[in-house]
Amino acid sequence: MPLLREIGIGSDIGNDRDAAFRLQTRYILALIQRLLVPSRHSTARKILIKCRSHGLCQPHKVIGGVLDIDVVADARLFFDLSPDKKNEFVVDILCRGLEFARAIHNIDVSPFIDAIKKAGALGYVNKFISPKHAKLSPNRRLQAELQCMHDSYKFSATLVVSDRKKTELSRITAFETRPSEWSFVPKLETLKWLDNDRLIVDGKVFLLHNKSVEQIQP
Repeated sequence: MPLLREIGIGSDIGNDRDAAFRLQTRYILALIQRLLVPSRHSTARKILIKCRSHGLCQPHKVIGGVLDIDVVADARLFFDLSPDKKNEFVVDILCRGLEFARAIHNIDVSPFIDAIKKAGALGYVNKFISPKHAKLSPNRRLQAELQCMHDSYKFSATLVVSDRKKTELSRITAFETRPSEWSFVPKLETLKWLDNDRLIVDGKVFLLHNKSVEQIQP
C-alpha cells in the first residue's frame, strides 16, 4: 500500500488565478506535510482538494494514486484576506475536504488533523533549517546552515555561520525566490564550503572575515 503523505488544494477560478492560489497557499501545505506522520492507504498517496465556486461538485475518485475531492468555496476570496484570515480560509478547506475523505472513502485522516493542529500551534509560520545537519568547514571549526522562511509571497534563506559550540558569528541573506519548492529546493542544495573562509550558495560566494560574512561574488 502507498504512503498517504501529501495534501494539496486547487480551484476552478482560471489557470492564472488558480496557479497564484496554489502558489500562495503552498507555505501552509508544506508546513503541514513536514509535520505529518504518513499513513498507509490502499490506493491513495495524495489528497487533492479542489474549491468549486459554482457549487457543482464532481464525484470523488482516485486517479493515479491521487484522491480528488471537491468542496464548495470561492478561491477568489482568498486574495483579499488578511494573513490570519488566509490561514483560516485554507484550514477550513482542508478540514472539510478531509472530512469527506474520512466519511466517503473511510480514510484515517487523523494524521492530517494532528499535523494541522501542530501547524496552528506554530501560528502557521513555516520556518525551518537546511540542511538537517549543519555543514562543517574543512578544518571543522565552523559550521554553516540556512535559516529558511516560507510565506505566502516569497521564500527567503539566511546564511548563518557559527562555531562548533553553536555560537552564532554572523548571518546574511543568501537568497530570496518564489514560494515554490521547484524554485527554492535546488538552491538549498547548493550550500558548500569552498575553503575555511569561503562558502557558496546559489552561485554566490560569501567570505567570512573577522566574524562577519559578506558576499564577494557575483
